[in-house]
Amino acid sequence: MKTIRVRTLMVVIALIACALALVNEGIIYYARSWHVGYHEDRVKWFTSQAEAYRGNQPGVREESLRLAESHRKRADDYRRSRKYDYEIELIQDSRQMERENPIDRLLAIDRDARRAAARTSASANATR
Repeated sequence: MKTIRVRTLMVVIALIACALALVNEGIIYYARSWHVGYHEDRVKWFTSQAEAYRGNQPGVREESLRLAESHRKRADDYRRSRKYDYEIELIQDSRQMERENPIDRLLAIDRDARRAAARTSASANATR
């Protein structure tokens, strides 16, 4: 009887360990897919803003396209990374965000100016 209890306990422990391993794998998969999605969204943002940029700052368009390519590479890096390299990946992402903040701000200001001009133009056309 004691042997059956010990075996049952071992099976239960093994099942719990397998369940925890599956949960861990799920968390890693979710984190990886979130980071890939984030970088793909940034690719779309920088590409669309580079195409629509109307500001007078030289090199913003080219820098935006370079940043889009950089985010495309980062998404690929996350797809190919080993499971537990996220600390390194996140540090690299943080450094990249610091470098791209000035361009990001210029693009956001330009986007807001285009939206304001479109609203002004639409309201002027509506009053005619």
